[in-house]
Amino acid sequence: MTTLTLEFSDELIEKLTQKAQQDGMELTTWLHDWIESTFDDDDEVTKEDILNDIREGIIEVMNGDYGIPAEEAMAKLRAELDNADHR
Repeated sequence: MTTLTLEFSDELIEKLTQKAQQDGMELTTWLHDWIESTFDDDDEVTKEDILNDIREGIIEVMNGDYGIPAEEAMAKLRAELDNADHR
């Protein structure tokens, strides 16, 4: 296994640490799993993926992080669906 050293701002480390803690994981383990999941060959969305996204969204709203406006989110989803149709 190769070790990679990255530099992140304190603010980004705090945000990533919060995400890891929400999932009950250590930061390095959470990052490793997250990075690996981005390279999974299985593009099929599972029920677990959907429920996890909903859970994360609820937690973000409860924490006061409302993300992006609904119109922008819908436009982003439409663009992703259009891109998926052209693969």
